Amino acid sequence: MFHEAPTALLDVAALRELWEQVDFFESLGQAADAVTPLRAFVRAHPRASEAPYLRWWALANRHGLETHSPQALYEQHYQRPLPVADMADGLESDEGLLQALTRDWPGDAARAILEAALASQPGDPAAPLQVRTLAAFDDLIVLHGVWHGRSVLGQAPAAPQTADAAPTDGALEFDWSAWTPTSSDAPALR
Repeated sequence: MFHEAPTALLDVAALRELWEQVDFFESLGQAADAVTPLRAFVRAHPRASEAPYLRWWALANRHGLETHSPQALYEQHYQRPLPVADMADGLESDEGLLQALTRDWPGDAARAILEAALASQPGDPAAPLQVRTLAAFDDLIVLHGVWHGRSVLGQAPAAPQTADAAPTDGALEFDWSAWTPTSSDAPALR
């Protein structure tokens, strides 16, 4: 009797961390070590996101590792073949999602769109992500990291201002009043 794998709740921070781990191992040329956290993630969080399955397969395929395991787990969890053809299109090909992100960026609604797209399920016509490629998932993870970084930096306490200081636009200000140019500071003319 067939039992569908339940969809695990996606922890986007854990997914971003997973991507960083895989990037690190890949940068060292250790493809087999890069596969290990991907395998562990999809087993611990079935169907939480399609992204790790696609990355696992692409990494294994690119480095000559076995691709049967990611295909088999994907088919077991999603009840459909792993989509490996035409993986080049990125998020720029998903016009509807880009319009929604552009409209709502950088607010909390944009974060919600990114997270819904990362957790969306293949075959769901109401899914915010319609271009379901590894490149599109990569783009979503990078954008979520940018959104998260921006929100963290935006919440940092502002530098205290003195009463006579003019408000700044965030640019660094330098006090050049004590600087006197010397002959070595001048650019050489040739």
